[in-house]
Amino acid sequence: MSKEQFIFDFEVYPNWNHVTFLDQEGNFTQFNAPIDSEALRAFVKGKTLIGFNSNRYDNYILSAVLSDMKIGMVYRLSKDLVESGKGSWDLEQSYGLERLTKGNGFDFIDLMPLVAGFSGLKTLGARMHHAKLQELPFDPHEPLNENQQQIVAEYCKNDCLITEKLYQRLQKQVALRTQLGKTYQLDLRSLGDAGIAEKVLLKELDTTSSELRQKIARHKVLSYAPPPFINPISPEVKELFATLKETQFQIKESGHPELPYSLKDKVIELGDKSYKIGLGGLHSIDCAGMFSADDENMIIDVDVTSYYPAIITQTGWYPPQTGPEFNAVYQSIVDRRVEAKNTGRKADSDSLKIIVNSTYGKTGSQYSALYAPNLTVGITLTGQLALLMLIEKFEAKGLGVISANTDGVTVRLKRKNEAVFTQLCSDWESDTGFNLERVDYKLFAQRDVNCYIAVTTEGYVKAKGALAIHNDLTHNPSGDIIQKAVTEYLLNNQQIESTVMASDDIRDFIYVKKVTGGATKDGEYLGSIVRWYLSTDTATPILNAKGNKVSLSENGVPLMDIPSLSVDDYPDLDVNYYIGEAEKVLNDITQPKSQGRNLEARWLKTLGFSSAPMTHTGKTVFNDDFSSSETIGTQTGDRVALIQYDGVIYRFTESGWPSAYKSAEKKLGVNIKFGGVVDINGQNKIADFPDQLRDDLFAVLTKAQKGKIETNA
Repeated sequence: MSKEQFIFDFEVYPNWNHVTFLDQEGNFTQFNAPIDSEALRAFVKGKTLIGFNSNRYDNYILSAVLSDMKIGMVYRLSKDLVESGKGSWDLEQSYGLERLTKGNGFDFIDLMPLVAGFSGLKTLGARMHHAKLQELPFDPHEPLNENQQQIVAEYCKNDCLITEKLYQRLQKQVALRTQLGKTYQLDLRSLGDAGIAEKVLLKELDTTSSELRQKIARHKVLSYAPPPFINPISPEVKELFATLKETQFQIKESGHPELPYSLKDKVIELGDKSYKIGLGGLHSIDCAGMFSADDENMIIDVDVTSYYPAIITQTGWYPPQTGPEFNAVYQSIVDRRVEAKNTGRKADSDSLKIIVNSTYGKTGSQYSALYAPNLTVGITLTGQLALLMLIEKFEAKGLGVISANTDGVTVRLKRKNEAVFTQLCSDWESDTGFNLERVDYKLFAQRDVNCYIAVTTEGYVKAKGALAIHNDLTHNPSGDIIQKAVTEYLLNNQQIESTVMASDDIRDFIYVKKVTGGATKDGEYLGSIVRWYLSTDTATPILNAKGNKVSLSENGVPLMDIPSLSVDDYPDLDVNYYIGEAEKVLNDITQPKSQGRNLEARWLKTLGFSSAPMTHTGKTVFNDDFSSSETIGTQTGDRVALIQYDGVIYRFTESGWPSAYKSAEKKLGVNIKFGGVVDINGQNKIADFPDQLRDDLFAVLTKAQKGKIETNA
């Protein structure tokens, strides 16, 4: 029989402390100072207490109160827990606190580690659209009078309601941890995914964290020893491979490997695409725009199944302190997870997946018993090189890659070449031992490599980054109706205005941001977590502590409390703003893209031109992706040492010349461009600017312009 559960939250002040409990029926029970410790002990024993950050704060305050610690001392403990930087266990010993464990009748669940990103409770409340956002109403270091105590008690109820809502959102995660804990006889309910992976692997290895940590060799320099299946074929990847094998990777004080100079801003060109190389995943350089499938062309995305876990199993790598036994244990967990998935045991499959996918993260933490920076470096570099080997195969057969990101590649190819594509994927799987999962797209629209919307041939949407509709615990609401409207247009051809006007939920229009130092609106303090919508009734922005505008808050109306979800109750809602923003996004990401533009840009660069799109919404530098450029021209001006005179582009390195020549053009009867992007008009050679033309141009300049040139001579 499951224990009775209570959400709980403590607040501590110099002259007062308080705890609120919320039961499963929605009833509150509160204890105020002076708290009867025996009554409180009787109330909580035998129950499961669920908190947020409770393993680092509330549990210790509870222990102090149960020991009849004086109010002033409880306040000192609270201050130390929050501000001293000392470990909770160290403070437990120095204050002589009772360890509250299951053995003496106490049971706790801390929800904070279950949420990625170390977000605070107020932030999570805003992400869950909790009706009331409220900060602690009084300075925790100032004594409270009776009226203030009542206000804080009400505030505590609201925190408990947010925690209860969070607990409901995390029911699946808690259930998986409970099940996995029963299997391994461990309490995993208050651990994040990476923490679970470490606990379970230590259990399987029949060792302890302290034993392994004593064996860790703290190397300051590492090198990359590639697995035998890394065999690149193109000159570009071969050169990169040789560089990586010769590179020494320094380990920083944080325990993380430092990006070496040889890899800083490293870009490799294969076919029509360029790729950024580093100590993370592979990323292609992608501009905003859209590729579409048609009668002749198809778009296929292939992702490597469980890429980083697969690298671990294929290479046989392991943290040195664990010995090779790690490989057998890890492979066993992978195999059990696959068997559970294939036999329909979803709960088992999902719980084991946590361990499989989260182990890599622990290898990069110097505080973990599994710390192994050699694995961190080896896994990320192998992942990039293996993916480049797949891209090599595609490019060798003329199958154009349009994007690549960490564990996957997206290709646009002729339909007649589908069998070739399939065979190349199969060959790569045989070469590496990895598996690929395929999805076909009707369209692939993106702002950049980490921000895209793809519509599959089966009518599903795959989105990432700012173009995704998140509604989760790791992203702040950011005018989600904008993403919804764009998605509906791409998926169902529904007009932007129609989607925006059809929404009757104010949560679609909300923005949330954390503002360091707190935010104000027209002089009224709002808090450090601020929520608003865009209105037609105000022209002033929300400001941060320095008096600067909070991004996207101009014309923002604070909505710290949500009295109603219906849009009808917000007649000032500026729907035209959201329609306009959605149309901007749509126009940006649906610019037609073409393959081959980057090859053209590179060819022009070899001729001496400074390739740049004639019309383009993004940056006009060579490292950009030119796929959405209808026509590629060249930059001119002092920075690139090119001038266009009477339609011909010349090399011109003399300093001090002006960028505008309106008067000179009239006098000479020619067009002159020494700044901006110009059409190349088929020119394929660049000569030095003839002395005669230079002298003719100099002669018609103003006295001030001539003086500047002579000064720079």
